[in-house]
Amino acid sequence: MTRRPIVRYNKVKLSATLFRTASKIFEVVDSDLAGDYHDWNLVSLEGQTLAKENTLSGLADGYFVLEGLLVHVDGSVEQAYVDVVLPERNIGSHFLLRNQEIVRGLGTLIPNAQVIPAVAIEKFGVYDQYYVKGHAEVGMKVLRDGLAVAKSKGPIALDLAYILRDEKRYAESTEAFTLAIDQGEGVDYFCYSERAKLFTKLNNHEAADRDWKEVERMAGARVLKYERGY
Repeated sequence: MTRRPIVRYNKVKLSATLFRTASKIFEVVDSDLAGDYHDWNLVSLEGQTLAKENTLSGLADGYFVLEGLLVHVDGSVEQAYVDVVLPERNIGSHFLLRNQEIVRGLGTLIPNAQVIPAVAIEKFGVYDQYYVKGHAEVGMKVLRDGLAVAKSKGPIALDLAYILRDEKRYAESTEAFTLAIDQGEGVDYFCYSERAKLFTKLNNHEAADRDWKEVERMAGARVLKYERGY
């Protein structure tokens, strides 16, 4: 994996950094990832989102630790962290502070709680990383805050659009899909298909038909029939 020079960056051990600094975004460098996670070397990154221009490796690859939110079933929230592997934008584990010790657990689901990133990511991935059912506003606020400052808004808008869709907030979801589509980057026929279905729910059949035509143009008549259902 090719990296830009990192000699000018300060590396700090994970054990001395998480829950002990105001920094929210870290890149893991020069570390044995199979070894003790407390000894991983972290470099604090600038910016309010995980964005290409602020990373050492670029968003094409890299291993990162982001501040997270542990959202309990009763709606209470506490600080946590998650790891993020790019380019897939996979989250493999979370970090919690328990009895002044940093403990690592697999995945983002624990009994009666879920961990989500507290930082938006300017790269496409799985939207339910930010979706806490029953407390969707927590993740949506993270995404909206990210949208306000992001240079590459498309991936964040798409995460928000899918959550709003699942929350049956169709008009707002349509607006978010439109923002993602207007950004151009990474847009495929799925975006038009999803927005067409939303327009149909909102009884805007003219707009839905325009999007279905885009689906056919981009993916062909067979995909159109499958997506539309007839």
